[in-house]
Amino acid sequence: MVLAYIGFSSLLYVKQRELLYFPTPPLEVAEASKVVIKTEVGDLKGWVINPGMPKALIYFGGNGEQVERNADFFAKCLPHHSVYLMPYRGYGGNPGSPSETGLFSDALLLQALVNDRHSDVSLMGRSLGSGVAVYVASKRPTNKLLLITPYDSIADVAAGIYPFFPVRWLLKDPFDSTAYANDVSALVKVLIASEDKIIPPAHSRNLAMSFKQRPVVRYIENADHNSISSFREYGLEACGFLNQ
Repeated sequence: MVLAYIGFSSLLYVKQRELLYFPTPPLEVAEASKVVIKTEVGDLKGWVINPGMPKALIYFGGNGEQVERNADFFAKCLPHHSVYLMPYRGYGGNPGSPSETGLFSDALLLQALVNDRHSDVSLMGRSLGSGVAVYVASKRPTNKLLLITPYDSIADVAAGIYPFFPVRWLLKDPFDSTAYANDVSALVKVLIASEDKIIPPAHSRNLAMSFKQRPVVRYIENADHNSISSFREYGLEACGFLNQ
């Protein structure tokens, strides 16, 4: 029994990034401009919807999400914003392998590029990307921060999935959003899927309580982690907040 426990713990440690990241293939986006940031792993390529607008939004997607598939939604939702969709390193044909350090570093480089081009920059993060968005907002001036099905930390979520294993000690990429939330000065809104089984709502509520200025929290009833964006209320809440 002890050997089996040690063996499974070792397997979790070795395979943890394969359980956390699910890189997606590239997808061409019509009616969009390309954008490139230079990183230590090479050039990361992404897309800009509605280029040349004074306001901008950077979108950070989920761990298995093709961010390019949001192009039509943002084109309609934010016609007066330039929206930046940058696949993570290792995603969308980009070089490198994803890690917390790498995603944070790349996100800051993208934010710096966007900040040089636009007078007003907001951030939006979904699921895994919520942790990236919170981190960037804690380090750089941000107008609005919209979080979709966010977590307090990946470590806390993983501990709930594997309660009998020391995942907090084993985890390489804890994505502890609560550690950064108090340094966020942006206006924050949180959208929670009421039936979320992947990131249970309690984790989103814990994060919401960590901001120094309490965010607006809205529940999308009957939605789960993956279906939330298909609900009409999602578009109304997200677009209304970002356009106000």
